[in-house]
Amino acid sequence: MYPSKVPGITAEIERRIRREIYSDKLPPVSVLQTQFSVAKQTITESVRLLSERRIVKSGAKRCGVQICRENLQSGKIVIIYRGESRSLLSKLANEIRLDGLTPYPVALNKIQPVSQITQNDVRGVIFIHSTLTVELAETLMKAGIPFVSCNQLFSSPKVDTIDFDLEHDLNWMVQSLVSRGYRRIGLFYSGSLEGFNDYFWKRFRQIKRRYGLPCESYDDIAVNWDDTHYNRLKHTFSEIHRRGCCPEALISFFDLRSVVADAIAESGIRLPEKFLFFVFRSFSVPNPVPENGIYTFYMKPIISNLWITGYNRLRELMFSTVPLSPKNQLIHRDLYMDHELPLL
Repeated sequence: MYPSKVPGITAEIERRIRREIYSDKLPPVSVLQTQFSVAKQTITESVRLLSERRIVKSGAKRCGVQICRENLQSGKIVIIYRGESRSLLSKLANEIRLDGLTPYPVALNKIQPVSQITQNDVRGVIFIHSTLTVELAETLMKAGIPFVSCNQLFSSPKVDTIDFDLEHDLNWMVQSLVSRGYRRIGLFYSGSLEGFNDYFWKRFRQIKRRYGLPCESYDDIAVNWDDTHYNRLKHTFSEIHRRGCCPEALISFFDLRSVVADAIAESGIRLPEKFLFFVFRSFSVPNPVPENGIYTFYMKPIISNLWITGYNRLRELMFSTVPLSPKNQLIHRDLYMDHELPLL
């Protein structure tokens, strides 16, 4: 038996009960073994945990394991988000509802008091878009409420995290630019977690050295992680201008196309004629046309799939009877350019 697999399998069996894939009784143990590709003991332990919650009960051998649908628990899954991501929550919320639970979105700046997310009917909490703070993590740990962060963490307690592999993404972007003749490449990374930007600056410089690219003065511009994206972008251009060394291309993980012209104007910088701003496009538009040297890239699948993966991990934690070692998952995503980059 693999004890680490039991919570995940227990959560999935419960999900199939809720979604009526299993209706009146569970399939035989041998069938469940085949479905989940695990040992008999693992299935037996998962069924035992469901029995302890009175979700199933064993009767006569010929009757199998009966499902007691009336004992399925209700409750809230709190989703902590930043204001701009509320419109993207529908897919995650639908998954939660299908599991018989209530999605309860709360904007980070509206958590007053913190006890709002430790109410009796809260089953778990999922943090998206860099919303987990040390205070919230410690509060939830003290209350014994499971939670997952859909971002890598650098200054918070050891918790379960899931995120896209941003180092893999950076490598793809640098490789794309190098193949079109660019060598002086800068990065604007405007993460909203303490320590995040410093970490990725370091990784970015390592990637540049991997491709034999020069590290310049614009490769260590410090930004305030708790400032607005616009102010950080304006500060970045101002520092590039002050230091007198401008990149040929600047990568941005944030879709700031609507404000980049204002940030450039306010900074006073004069960019090279062929300067390229390589920007992550966070929403879909038909046939986006490059304007003023701004080229865009996008990802598949959509970001809500990352959050659903985090929610699935949260369900494992909800069904575990012992503390699980924190799991840190990095997921590769496919990135695509809207238009081929120009040759330098």
